[in-house]
Formats: sequence, C-alpha cells, structure tokens
Amino acid sequence: MQTLTIAIFNETTHWSLPSVLVERIRQQVPEGVVVRQASTRNELIELLPETDHLVGFPLTQEQVQHGSPKLKWVQLTNSPGDALGPLVAALSRGVRVTSAASMRAPQVAEHAVALILALVRRIDAAVLAQQEHRWGQFEIAAGMRSLMGSTVGIVAVGSVGQEIAQRVKAFGVHVLATRRNPANPYLYVDEMMPTDRVGDLLRQSDIVVVAAPRLPGTRNMIGKREFAMMRPNCLLVDVGRGSVINEPAMIEALRKGRIAGAGLDAFDAEPLPPDSALWSTPNVIITPHVSSVSPDYWGRAAEIVTHNLTRLVEGRPLVDEVTPDWLDGKAAG
Repeated sequence: MQTLTIAIFNETTHWSLPSVLVERIRQQVPEGVVVRQASTRNELIELLPETDHLVGFPLTQEQVQHGSPKLKWVQLTNSPGDALGPLVAALSRGVRVTSAASMRAPQVAEHAVALILALVRRIDAAVLAQQEHRWGQFEIAAGMRSLMGSTVGIVAVGSVGQEIAQRVKAFGVHVLATRRNPANPYLYVDEMMPTDRVGDLLRQSDIVVVAAPRLPGTRNMIGKREFAMMRPNCLLVDVGRGSVINEPAMIEALRKGRIAGAGLDAFDAEPLPPDSALWSTPNVIITPHVSSVSPDYWGRAAEIVTHNLTRLVEGRPLVDEVTPDWLDGKAAG
C-alpha cells in the first residue's frame, strides 16, 4: 500500500484543492494507492511520515531531510524556483520530482503570444488613445510592425517554449531556440542552438521570448552584455520568473533605445513597487504575473498527477521530470 498526499492549499485564504478534484484523483490512481488530503501545514506534518508521494510542496528543507522518510516522488504545482532549498534536499535524497510545466504551458504560451501581438500591433498605444478619447491613427500606425517574416528566439526552450513555438509558427515566423541538448525534437523550432550560443540567438532575433524558471543557473541570464547583442528593433517578452532578466540592465536598454520594447509578466519584486521605473518606461506592457492563470489549471493538474503516478508505478519515464543537472539552468530547457 502506498500513500499519495495532496497538499495544495492556501491557509491565508482558507482555500484548498476542491474535493471534486481530489475525488477525481482518488478514482484514477493505480490500485494500491491511498489518497489523502492536507488542507493546512499542521495536517501535512501529521501525514508526512507515511507519505510516499506528495502533490504540492509546502515543505521546509528540514522537513524534507528529516520528516519524510518514505517520500519517493513529488509533483510540483508551481515553479521549481519557488521552493529551491527543499527541492535540492529532495533531489539529494533520491526523491523523484516533476515540475508543473505541462500544467502551465498552454496558457503561458497564449499570454506570451498576446504580449507579442500587443507590442507588434501597438495595442498599448491604442488603449491609451482610447482612454484619452483621442484618435491616434497616424501615431499608432507609425509604430506598427508585422509579425509575419520576423525571427522569434526562445531562450531555454522547454514545455512552455514548445507551446510558444507552436503558436507563433502559425504567424509565418522563423523560430530559433536554445537548449542544453541541441538535438531538435520540436516540430515548430526551425533552428535549435546549444545554450552557449544564446548570443547568436539574440543577434538574429526580432523578438526574444524568455520563459525560464528562476534557478541558480538562470539568475541574470539576460543582462547588460546580452542586451548589447540585441537588435535596436528587438522586442523582449518575459513570461518566466523574476531575476532571470537583469531588471536595471533592461530598463537602461529600453530607455537608451537599445531594444524597442518589452512585454513583462515577471519581476524581481512582486508586487511591482509603485516607484519602479518600469511603470513609466516607454514601450513597456506590464501584466501582474498572471500568465499561468487559467480556470482549468487545477483540473489539468489533476490529470497530470494521475498520469505521472501511473507512469511511476509502471516504471515508465515521468513527464517534466526535474533532475539535479537541470537546476544549473543549462538543462532548464
């Protein structure tokens, strides 16, 4: 008999995974797996010693090291960088970990495309003119571009990047991407480059999309040196995590015209402080870290949990598995 503990909750808002989804997981897990739910940290601590598999990861490093002797697998439901210490502790113990990439990928990709189109077609300027009751036709038209025929570069392509590539390819673009293993299994990527050739990607791209998680190896991945490589007409879209892009370097590049604009959903400090220079930087579209939001998120999560657990029990490869070398950021794609 094995125990699966579902620990998806927010004690501040008194929310936990709806019982209908817990029951759906319970009905679909392999035979011999008992499903339990923890709705608070105290409940989780009580269940942890008998937990073989854990969904959600609201644990400390100490609890992973000394309070979960039977733990074999963790299914994350948020970004790996949000629980880096416990994650490293789990991997060092040989616990298998799978990320939430497939839960997030479709809607994050849609959000990335929305930001790209808004920048290319100057929707931000049109909304501002609408608010001012101003017919800004000539001003807006002067800044418009066409997505068709452009080159889109995806930094550290993974599950999210693959979904982005699929969507932008429909607009008639050329897709570049970086990946630790440059073999190209992605149908919608025209040219795959190893991660050490990110400079080539930046130099060739009209639009650069960053969807990398925040890990030790991805911090300041795009900094002053990288901005100097970009074309002056380049647009930058960030739907990853704060600190992957060096914010001061980005602000400088935008204000000095080294890049043409940015669509941002991730920031060093969240909420973005009212005095942040990004609020008033021209040609910047800001969304408040909502790219992964979807009314279907937890339903999709339930499907992935049962799918991965079945693969685990049957000895098959897991979807979105996180390995120790992945944490250096080079394997994040």
